[in-house]
Amino acid sequence: MVARILRGISQTFEKVNSWTVINWFKASYPGLTIGTGVLIRKGARIRVTNGASMHIGKRTVIERNCLLISEGMLSIGPDSFIGQGSTIVASINIGIGADALIAENVTIRDQNHQTIHVSPYRLQGIDADMISIASNVWIGAHSTILKGVKIGEGAIVAAGAVVTKDVAAREVVGGIPAKLIKVL
Repeated sequence: MVARILRGISQTFEKVNSWTVINWFKASYPGLTIGTGVLIRKGARIRVTNGASMHIGKRTVIERNCLLISEGMLSIGPDSFIGQGSTIVASINIGIGADALIAENVTIRDQNHQTIHVSPYRLQGIDADMISIASNVWIGAHSTILKGVKIGEGAIVAAGAVVTKDVAAREVVGGIPAKLIKVL
């Protein structure tokens, strides 16, 4: 009984803390829209650069220590889950559908540094291409999704995979680089 009461108090405190963080993010970034019932846990960082936009759909959970950056457009559909320590950086456009399950420490980036000359890479600019992740997709822990990838509805990316090419609907992929394991 005491444990249940303490758990209820803890959950209430977490919701109030999330509400405060959400309102602070909204005030700081005019390009940010956040749906109702969103839970942003402590330590999550959000940045929306000038002229960029970010939309977080209703009832989405952003776990602790996530980093979400939009320099273009980043959209996360409703009822999605972004696991602890994940990084999503949209230089031009990343779209994540509804009910996406993204495990911990996943990296999703729509850009790479150019490598035209040997050195210094930081001065060479970036190559970017849109990433599209459909609804009801499960991306396993420690996976990496690279620029230009489209992941179809109901697909699964195994833990630790590096996705460099499109994944069709209902496909299960894994490995480095990710290859087809089976079709659901």
